[in-house]
Amino acid sequence: PSVGAGASGAFFGLVGAFGVYLYQNRAALGRAARGSLGGLALIIGINVVFGLSTPGVDNWAHFGGIVAGAAMALRLAPRVGWQPVYGAGDRPLGAVPRSRRAEPVVVASAAVAAAIMVVFATVLIARTYPDRTSTFATSLSGQAIEALLDNRLDDARRLARQAERTDPSSEHFGIVYLILGAIALERGQTPEARGYFRLALERNLPPDAEALAQRELARLGG
Repeated sequence: PSVGAGASGAFFGLVGAFGVYLYQNRAALGRAARGSLGGLALIIGINVVFGLSTPGVDNWAHFGGIVAGAAMALRLAPRVGWQPVYGAGDRPLGAVPRSRRAEPVVVASAAVAAAIMVVFATVLIARTYPDRTSTFATSLSGQAIEALLDNRLDDARRLARQAERTDPSSEHFGIVYLILGAIALERGQTPEARGYFRLALERNLPPDAEALAQRELARLGG
């Protein structure tokens, strides 16, 4: 229940756009279009199987990439047609392919529509899954604590930062700042540790965690 964006989603966007381009121009491109469409279908099939059998792959981002790329290409993909070629005396000699691109106003309108869709999807997800977003951040916080106890400070900091970005305005994630303060303290970064402990005390903390933050802040002279 979050917005997924990454290189694989962008790749599938290109695949969806290229597929629409080939299909729209199949008459002009002939056998080359059919062969490329088959290759794209094979790539998509392999990635779907890989995504369904491998944990941690955002299949919805891949699906969204294909749909978004195809939708954009419906408006923006070049159209290939045939332009007659004449010789002396206006004698027809044949025809050559000619590509016609989208007008700038069409490109601009498609870009605006895409931006609106991204904002709409983000707001819709945030309003539909507030509890799941909170649960996800809590899970990340738990993983950060485990990493901290194992002295994996880099992993602990990365997970805590991810939890903070997931729901930075929540009053229930003072524990995240407590973790970041402990990491800074472990690394000898006293000013940063004081700042994080202060932030932790501004949020809701369990009694034991609040007492710990106050004790450490007093010990550091904060």
